[in-house]
Amino acid sequence: MMKKRLLIFLISFLSFSALAEQTVTTENAWLREAPPTVKVWAAYMTLKNPTDQDMVLIDADSPAFENLMFHKTEIIDGIAKMHHADHIVIPAHSSFEFKPGEYHIMLMGRKIPLKEGDEVKLTLIFKNLERQEITAVVKKSSNENMQ
Repeated sequence: MMKKRLLIFLISFLSFSALAEQTVTTENAWLREAPPTVKVWAAYMTLKNPTDQDMVLIDADSPAFENLMFHKTEIIDGIAKMHHADHIVIPAHSSFEFKPGEYHIMLMGRKIPLKEGDEVKLTLIFKNLERQEITAVVKKSSNENMQ
């Protein structure tokens, strides 16, 4: 009986470990601080996909904002324009970066006051219905963050 329980535990542990390796990881999640009257913010992060298949990010949510969308900033004829993206593909064994001046998560309708150092909960939702809760830190805009 003891051997059977140990075997079940080991199988469960190994299954959990394998599953944990099959998800996207998030690094350096942050929000650019904005003045108190601004209700639209932007979030940035790096998503790493260690799996053998592309992962597709289809939505995001946060209790601190009414609506989140994926956008890409492009400079056309010297004018910055934002384009909505329905989803974000994180290629297999690769990464995708949300960064200033390029792709970002637009956070609209701020519900609570936020300042530098605050933490904001975000939920990333993937096509396979996996949900990943992350924490992003509010940072001041700086030249270092802009790169």
